[in-house]
Amino acid sequence: ITTALALPKTTPWKVDNLTEALLKLDPTDTERAQARHTITTALALPKTTPWKVDNLIDALWKLDPTDTERAQAIHTITTALPKTTPWMVDNLIDKLLKLDPTNTERAQARHTITTALALPKTTPEEVNKLTDALWKLNPTNTERAQVRHTITTALPKTTPERVGSLINALLKLNPTDTERAQARHTIT
Repeated sequence: ITTALALPKTTPWKVDNLTEALLKLDPTDTERAQARHTITTALALPKTTPWKVDNLIDALWKLDPTDTERAQAIHTITTALPKTTPWMVDNLIDKLLKLDPTNTERAQARHTITTALALPKTTPEEVNKLTDALWKLNPTNTERAQVRHTITTALPKTTPERVGSLINALLKLNPTDTERAQARHTIT
């Protein structure tokens, strides 16, 4: 099975299945290490897309990664976040949190998300999804205020059918009375 993990045509979905099969066979420490090495090598490949990262992290996690392997996986996630669609960010943040990131790594992920939230092409639905991911990382008061400002600034430029997504995102960030009043004023 550890040989099958390294085959070029083994997709991330198959890696997860092979990992589960390997674990049922009570692998030795050497076999676990070999499987983890194969997965961390795949994570480091330039063509590894965010959805592949998501699946590979699941497989790696099942094999009890070492601190070094966890650090490699965390680096892969934080590097992938800026290139990830808002819909996938939430999944990658879940994987990041499984790996017990440092405060610095959490801050790096939050910075990536707050930057994406401020982009003019980020849709209200994506703002809502990114806010979910940000919330999981325990944003600072400053980061929450920054995102709330981005949302209240975007409200007047949003079509009526999309306002609800921005309001949902705003409410997740504990808006001040002033921000709530500003949002109500924009809607009315």
